[in-house]
Amino acid sequence: MVIEAAIEVDASQFPLVEPTPAPEIYVDGYQGVLFANGVAKFNMFTVVMDAENSQNQRRIVQRLCMTIPTLEGIHIAIGELLEQMKKDGIAGGNSGKS
Repeated sequence: MVIEAAIEVDASQFPLVEPTPAPEIYVDGYQGVLFANGVAKFNMFTVVMDAENSQNQRRIVQRLCMTIPTLEGIHIAIGELLEQMKKDGIAGGNSGKS
């Protein structure tokens, strides 16, 4: 068994760079999440119409993966952002989970 020491680093101390534009991917919601080996994996989907039968379907367009500590940090940040948006009257009640 190999045990590696955890190194705590504040990522905000590094410069933020974008050598090539990162893709922007629209999602209508998330289908579910899998936790494995300290990583959370979210299936993100968009709703599209199947041209053959004219029925809507959820199409997975992104699998968003992050460590549990990163998920916790993003949870706090998004929670604070949503609270401010509610105070400003620009956030509603749609969870995006389907």
